[in-house]
Amino acid sequence: MRQKVAWAKEHGLGGIMAWSLDGDDAQGSLMAAIDGALDGG
Repeated sequence: MRQKVAWAKEHGLGGIMAWSLDGDDAQGSLMAAIDGALDGG
Protein backbone atom coordinates (compact mmCIF):
# COMPACT_ATOMS: atom_id res chain seq x y z
CA MET A 1 0.00 0.00 0.00
CA ARG A 2 2.89 2.33 0.69
CA GLN A 3 3.99 1.94 -2.93
CA LYS A 4 0.52 2.79 -4.21
CA VAL A 5 0.34 5.87 -1.98
CA ALA A 6 3.83 6.97 -3.01
CA TRP A 7 2.84 6.66 -6.69
CA ALA A 8 -0.32 8.70 -6.11
CA LYS A 9 1.61 11.43 -4.29
CA GLU A 10 4.32 11.47 -6.98
CA HIS A 11 1.65 12.09 -9.61
CA GLY A 12 -0.06 14.84 -7.64
CA LEU A 13 -3.16 12.84 -6.79
CA GLY A 14 -5.14 13.64 -3.66
CA GLY A 15 -5.35 10.08 -2.38
CA ILE A 16 -6.08 6.50 -3.27
CA MET A 17 -9.09 4.21 -3.21
CA ALA A 18 -9.63 0.54 -2.57
CA TRP A 19 -12.32 -1.44 -4.34
CA SER A 20 -12.85 -3.85 -1.50
CA LEU A 21 -11.68 -4.03 2.08
CA ASP A 22 -13.17 -7.43 2.85
CA GLY A 23 -9.68 -8.92 2.83
CA ASP A 24 -8.56 -6.70 5.71
CA ASP A 25 -7.99 -8.37 9.06
CA ALA A 26 -9.82 -7.71 12.33
CA GLN A 27 -7.15 -5.17 13.37
CA GLY A 28 -7.66 -3.13 10.19
CA SER A 29 -4.06 -3.61 9.05
CA LEU A 30 -4.80 -2.66 5.43
CA MET A 31 -6.50 0.58 6.38
CA ALA A 32 -3.77 1.33 8.92
CA ALA A 33 -1.12 0.89 6.21
CA ILE A 34 -3.01 3.23 3.87
CA ASP A 35 -3.55 5.80 6.63
CA GLY A 36 0.07 5.67 7.73
CA ALA A 37 1.36 6.09 4.18
CA LEU A 38 -0.98 9.01 3.48
CA ASP A 39 0.15 10.72 6.69
CA GLY A 40 3.74 10.51 5.53
CA GLY A 41 4.69 7.31 7.37
